[in-house]
Amino acid sequence: MITFDHVYRYSNLIDENEFFQQYFNEYLPYRYDSNFFILKYQPTLAEFELIENIQLAFHEEEGLEHLKFYWPQDKGFTPGIVAYFEESGYQIEMLELLQIDPNHFSIKVPSNIHVSPVSEEKLADFKQLNYPQDLTYGSLFADMKQDLYTSIIESDFICPLIAYINGTPVGSLIALIGQESIEIDDLYVSEDFRNKGVAAALQTAVMTMAKEKKKQVILVADADDTPREMYLKQGYAFTGYQLAAQKILGGQEE
Repeated sequence: MITFDHVYRYSNLIDENEFFQQYFNEYLPYRYDSNFFILKYQPTLAEFELIENIQLAFHEEEGLEHLKFYWPQDKGFTPGIVAYFEESGYQIEMLELLQIDPNHFSIKVPSNIHVSPVSEEKLADFKQLNYPQDLTYGSLFADMKQDLYTSIIESDFICPLIAYINGTPVGSLIALIGQESIEIDDLYVSEDFRNKGVAAALQTAVMTMAKEKKKQVILVADADDTPREMYLKQGYAFTGYQLAAQKILGGQEE
């Protein structure tokens, strides 16, 4: 069964106990989704405050300016926790895990869209294409992502893809190859080329890869985002949800 445990975190598990798992990546300090706790159970408010203080002490020591917590899959917040988050300035998000058998993905792709893995020669195009989108989370985050893109093109299990129309880079994604599934991450299409089949072309390339490797395809969608509806229409199935809460400690943007 595919769960949120199959989602790649761009992080390392550095501590685990009966209450939580702690993930940390010193090289991605501005990526909140790489520095966080995953709770293993539904805590009382008093228990959460103790866990919160543990993360706060660690993040302050490491110079991280945020707190982030994921709840167990398919578990909601208690009313007391919700009230605490509202009073304390936390932002709440709901993520949905979607899954599809690659053999069930069948969308016609325009012949003028060419998709290929990102090589050293295409890395500059990939970076330039994604920088404006990453910049919406702040310049520190965007610059950090540029370094991340450089590091992943030589990975054995991370496969960035880029789409071109007549030589112009128009879209990209990152395919994360796991033991049972391939995860689609950071799917992005340039604003001027949306609704032209670019996203479908990129996904089709992942489906081909998944068929060859006999794996399922998964992705994580924000429950409030429009792309979620697109994925459901394309045949993805809802597998589960996960709630998260994050809080910015300083003036730094993600």
